[in-house]
Parts: sequence; structure tokens; C-alpha cells
Amino acid sequence: MRIAYNQEVYINAIAQNQELSKKSSNTYKYISKEPTISENTSHIITSDNDVYINILGDIKQEKYTLRLKHQNITLYETIINDNSIKIAYDYLKGYDGRLTAYIINSDNYIVNEFNIYNNPILVGNIYITSPSNNLSINWDDLTVTYQGGDNATKYLLKIYNGKKYIASFEGTNNQVTIPAKTFKTNTSYTLELLAMYNDYEEIAKKTTIDIFIKNQLEVKPVTVDYNYNYLRSGTKLTLATQTKGATIKYTTNGKDPVKYGIVYQNPIIITENMTLKTVAIKKNQKNSAINTYKLKVGYKTPVVYLSPSNQYLNFGVSSVGYTNEREQMNKVADYIEQKLKESGIIVYRNNPQDDMSKWLSESRNVKSDLHFAIHSNASANHNTKGMEIFVDDKTSPALSIATKIYRNLYAIYPNKDATTDRGVRYAQGSLGEVKEINIKNGVLIEIAFHDYEEDARWLVDKQKEIGYNIANSIIDYFQMN
Repeated sequence: MRIAYNQEVYINAIAQNQELSKKSSNTYKYISKEPTISENTSHIITSDNDVYINILGDIKQEKYTLRLKHQNITLYETIINDNSIKIAYDYLKGYDGRLTAYIINSDNYIVNEFNIYNNPILVGNIYITSPSNNLSINWDDLTVTYQGGDNATKYLLKIYNGKKYIASFEGTNNQVTIPAKTFKTNTSYTLELLAMYNDYEEIAKKTTIDIFIKNQLEVKPVTVDYNYNYLRSGTKLTLATQTKGATIKYTTNGKDPVKYGIVYQNPIIITENMTLKTVAIKKNQKNSAINTYKLKVGYKTPVVYLSPSNQYLNFGVSSVGYTNEREQMNKVADYIEQKLKESGIIVYRNNPQDDMSKWLSESRNVKSDLHFAIHSNASANHNTKGMEIFVDDKTSPALSIATKIYRNLYAIYPNKDATTDRGVRYAQGSLGEVKEINIKNGVLIEIAFHDYEEDARWLVDKQKEIGYNIANSIIDYFQMN
């Protein structure tokens, strides 16, 4: 640590062993009074230019010496009688690279040092390309990429929390990775990237960005591809999570899959009843929720209750033919109903003149295996597009079928980008038609945004394709194909 003249340094003592550490109760404040070479002194010398070294502090309180060295060779030495010292370039000629100026006190101790560079190789500007400045990032390993830095032989990324230095990491010529453990959640950091020739840090090119580290992500829960309540004997049951790169573990005896689970690699062949417990795990993320599937071998004709929207005052983009949500979602439901009935599934359907409480009561009375609410979406500024589907929470019995419906339908959705894949979401009791206290297997889909022109056009022009796609997912889930 380089301490400058009049700089304040606060020191605490810490005693520690392998298990415990204790910080001293008092803080010692040290103010440096030793002379210091000013940061205004140029770090770079060019050929035939004399060197001017500016010194801060009182040089009269004792005898100080200025010594200039190249590696182990002393090039110049003088008693300091003035706060500005001129060194003729002839002393430095032929000694390229880093030179170090030392201030030495009367006891022959070095009290300050300063690096200057004679005819150095200069480095080009460096730019961080990812992440972008002021980005909020989930807690995880962070790879920083960059461009530029011509002539650099070393790249160093320094991390600060405010003015507090946290850590440094060396990188390659285009990236450096910071381990997640370097960061705390919900904390702001400054990343300072240096591109330098050799270790000439004082004349390195620098660039900085600010980032905010958010919470640690949770791995998406594990789903199954078929209705686990009634499975045909010999079914090959596939487990999946929507978190890429996660490892799935499971047990078939009801034990905790985190402690006792085996790693899932191939579909599980189901020949008897069992209690399947699953978890998905990924480095630097929280484990997924543990999902319990009580698998039963048998057959039952599935019952589906369709509940298209009754919201006739939710108007869409009329120029593409979208009238209102109730009319358009009932048209989609017509195609779903047709296809489901053709497969042998028993279908009931709501009366749009009634209310939700009536629909839920009917759905419970017919013992529906799926209560499926069908809606289109809207946004306050009419500039949002995309798809989403709701279940009550991450352990909902309807999670697997909701995931299958969503993934298959999003595959044919035409307006894909980073914002439109809104995925399976958890209502947490806020939506009556998926709330588990109201209905056991409730799913609500928002197919697209009827107030966004491209979405509205798709909803109008592709109703049959949309309806059949949803129906085929339901048919496959219940093994009716």
C-alpha cells in the first residue's frame, strides 16, 4: 500500500485462528508526514526529455536522499534540497523500461517510491463489452469480456465496493471470470479493467463499469412428461427442468432426493406404484423445490374442464380482426374441445355468462383432472408481447402439464425474443382458477397480448393451430394418443 504525505490510514488489529477471529475494539489513526513523490509527476519519459520529480511534504525536518534506479543499477542520486528536482536525460539514456525513484531518510529507510517509465511500449484503449454498465446481474460466476488493449501482455480486473478494494483477477486477451463467491447479494460493485504491458500498472489503460449483484437464482423445479396419477404399465417417464445445465436427482421410495437421490440419466420405466421425489441442482444456484409425484399404474378416462375468458370488455387490435377477449378465447376453446373429444377425453366447458365461483364448483363436481383457463393478455402501454402460463406454486400438481402446454405452444409462437418467453409463473394464491384451495389441477394461460399488433394478428389468424397445439399437449400428457 502506497501512503502519501498527509494521507490518513485507519488500522485495526485482528487476531484469528482456524475457527475464530476477533477485531480489536480501538482503531489507530496514522497520518503520514514523510515526504512523498507527487502523483502529478509524469510516469512516462520520452527520449531526450529531462525528468522533473515533484515532492510533497517537509524535506527540511531531516536529511532525505532521492535515488533513481534501473533494476539494481543506481542511475542518479542526490540530497533533496528542493521540492522539485530536475534530472537530466543523459543519466537515463540506454535504460529503457521501468525506473524507480526512492526517497530515503537519514536512517537509510525507504519512505516512498515512485515508478517512471523510459520509452515504454504503450497500450491501446480497452473497452468492456459485457456486462454493460449499470447492469443488474444474478449472483453467479461472472465472465467479463473486453476488446482493445493493443500491445498489452497482461489484463487485470479489480473489484471495488465503493472505495473498498475486494479482489483482483488476471484475464486472457478477451475475458476474465470472477467466481460467484467474490460477490455478496444485493450489493453494488465497480469493475476496473487494466490492460498493461508487462506489469507496468501505472501506465496501464483503464476502463470501469458499475454493476449490481442481485439474489441467487433458484433452479427450476423438476417436471414429468405424463399424468402421474394414472400411468400405463411400462411407461418411460421423463424428468426435466427448465434450468439448463442443472443436474436432476430423484428417489423412488419417498426419501429426500438431496441426501439420498441418484442422478437422473435415462427415463424411468414405471411398472408399479411408487413415490417419486425430485430435485434439480446447479452450481451457484439454490436447489429447486422438492417435488413429490405419487405415481399410480392404472387407467382412467381423463376429464378436462375448459374455462375460456368471459371478459368481453377487453378489446384487442381491431385492425387485425381481434374483437374482444371473450369472443376470441372461446373460438380457441372450440378447437381445443373438438380435438380433445376426438381423442376420447371427457370435456366440460364453462358458461361465459356465469362467474368464476360457478365454474370452479362445476369443475370440482365433475372431478376434473385438469381445469384449464384460457386468456389473452394486455399491458398498460400496449407495447408488450409474449406468452405466460400460471400454476399456483412451484410444487403445484398442475406444474408438469402447464410446462408441457407452454413449451409446445411457445415453439410455434412467432414473435420470439429475449422478453417474450415469460414461462411458467406462480400465482401464489392470486388467481382463483389455479389456487389449490379452489381447484387441485388448475392452469391459466395468457396465450399472447391482444393489444400488441403482431400478437393479436397471430391470435386471430392461427386460432385452429393454437387450439390444436394445446389440445395435443393435453392428449399426450394423459397418454390418450
